[in-house]
Amino acid sequence: SNEHAVPKLLRMMDSDERCDAGLVLNNCAAFCEQSCKRMVECPGLVEKFKAMATCNTSLALTAHQQLAASIAIGVFNCLSRSPALAQVLVEARVVEEALAPALCASGKSDQHEAMLALAAMTMANLTGNIAVVDQEREHLTNVAIATTVKILGFALDGKRWGGTNFAPYSIVYPLNNQAANPQNREQLVGCGLLPLLARLIDDWDPDGHNANETLLLLVTLTSHFT
Repeated sequence: SNEHAVPKLLRMMDSDERCDAGLVLNNCAAFCEQSCKRMVECPGLVEKFKAMATCNTSLALTAHQQLAASIAIGVFNCLSRSPALAQVLVEARVVEEALAPALCASGKSDQHEAMLALAAMTMANLTGNIAVVDQEREHLTNVAIATTVKILGFALDGKRWGGTNFAPYSIVYPLNNQAANPQNREQLVGCGLLPLLARLIDDWDPDGHNANETLLLLVTLTSHFT
């Protein structure tokens, strides 16, 4: 059962199998809401993934470390889609201690680009409606917004970002979180979001994934400037 599997997988993350264990937990978080809750409630799990995420700042970065960091950020991205669990991640300082280092890290590989994309969207889910209080957070927010809008463009063109195919609907949710904060709306528009939204609306399906989220995002942005 999930109740016993999550602690067992957590113990595996202290071994050479940590990436395999992390991928299993990532899949659980992506497809099972109950698993997300159990993961956050498992003592030490959030801290373990924070440690995996920050290994991307290593000066001697290996492919294994990069993979581990990407997996950890991916888990946080899945968990951040639940408002209740997002608050737990904020209180655990995931933004400051995992996402910020990921967004500031340098790199050129596909794995790095994928991690940057996931970190940007996770940042949007966790802080989109929080007022910016300092220059560092403002910089990270700006990076997250620009990256998320760019990912949507790639998704609509059917292009891979960082070796990953992102579905447009999966990007609308974090964009809505960013647009919820009036401070972010001008930059979202400045980054070219409105033409991309117009393309989404052209193919809009009322029964599609996040159909209402797409309309809400369009209404939020257009109403801000009228």
